[in-house]
Amino acid sequence: MLRHFAILTLSTALPLPSATGQDPARFPPLPPAIAGEVTLPLTQTPPLPWRAVGTGTALRIDDAGILRASWRRAPREAFGLALAFRAGGLPGLGSLRLRLSGDAPATLLVSLRDDAGQVFSWPMQRLGAGPLALELDADDLAPDPFQNGGRTPGEFAAERAVILSLTDIAGYLGGAPGEAGFALLEATARVGATAPAAAECASAAEATFFAALVDGDGTPQDAARLLLLDALQRPHDARPALLLGLAHLWRAAEGDHRDPGLVDELLLAERWLARAADLDPSEDRLPSWLVPARIAIARTFGDPGAIPALREPLLAAARRDPAFHGFAVGLLGYGAARDSNAFAAGLAALRATVADADPTDPSVRNEPRWPHNREGFLLFAASYEQRAGEAGRALTLLDRVEAIPSFADWPFRAEVEARRTAWRAGRDPDAGGEFMQRNACVVCHRAR
Repeated sequence: MLRHFAILTLSTALPLPSATGQDPARFPPLPPAIAGEVTLPLTQTPPLPWRAVGTGTALRIDDAGILRASWRRAPREAFGLALAFRAGGLPGLGSLRLRLSGDAPATLLVSLRDDAGQVFSWPMQRLGAGPLALELDADDLAPDPFQNGGRTPGEFAAERAVILSLTDIAGYLGGAPGEAGFALLEATARVGATAPAAAECASAAEATFFAALVDGDGTPQDAARLLLLDALQRPHDARPALLLGLAHLWRAAEGDHRDPGLVDELLLAERWLARAADLDPSEDRLPSWLVPARIAIARTFGDPGAIPALREPLLAAARRDPAFHGFAVGLLGYGAARDSNAFAAGLAALRATVADADPTDPSVRNEPRWPHNREGFLLFAASYEQRAGEAGRALTLLDRVEAIPSFADWPFRAEVEARRTAWRAGRDPDAGGEFMQRNACVVCHRAR
């Protein structure tokens, strides 16, 4: 009896090399191995999203954060999900551990496709309506005669694997039509070598962070997952700790402040930024991120008396480098009483940056990773002047925003005219700072 019976047609939603011509080298790398295991992320978001297999398959993340696939079974069709990743992620594959929970009986085929389009499959598995735990030994992989279209592939080489698929082939075996599906609870590969290299993981983690921040391709949470792996892979390097702290700070700053879960984000931001400071004491930018995190924690836990002392490292840094740190000093002062020292310090810091900054300083320029830095800063400075009662200064700064060559591409350009109109009518549309709260990071970093 043949081990595998099905001719599987993968959905064109999956970026298969054979289907779309996409170079497998452009697939994202898997996370690095930790203690000999590679844990596959179970998500639909970049950089490693699972994709639907089969027309009509629906994927979703449920309220508990579990990846689920569902479909209506049809004759001579296969349904399920698949994950595409860069070759080299599973070197020395020993076994694949899966935990699933079936919605209805299914015939499960687990396959690996390599970068030459060759498919190797494990023996079929019966999935019932309930949990199933599998430990699939790599020695049991065999060429899949049907998925290979009659070709005779060479030997399986784990380091060349680029797509993992889990499909229900009951429709090819006489299974009755009806609703079916399963939840994928775990996918872990035991490997015999470290994968991928630390440098490759670092590159993927940093690219994911800036793709989310600059291009809106993903979320801070997506970036944090890879950055955590990078930080564990390079525990004595300040760079991944810094970016991981910033990912958590971004989430805390721009998230829904009614969500108590943001407290965890604040605590994680402070912890990783503090670690970055310990690992690289020369990193003078850190006060602009670490101090606001610590002040927010003090406010959250009812310790306002600690705030003046917590603010001092940022004020000292602003005296050394007002161009970089002026924005953070302003953010801390914006919501304070107008006659307070904090408000006055923020206003002075912003004015110093506007008047005295060196135009060649990257802190006051638009650069690829902060493409609208000037627009975001001047909009904030204008809002601060308006709040200080300096309407003339505020309107002049709005004019300067519109004169910036990249203004037409700025995703927040509508804010300028909205504020000009409101201010001239004696209203302040952002008196409470809600706009900056929601967009504190992306107002300068988001490209379009």
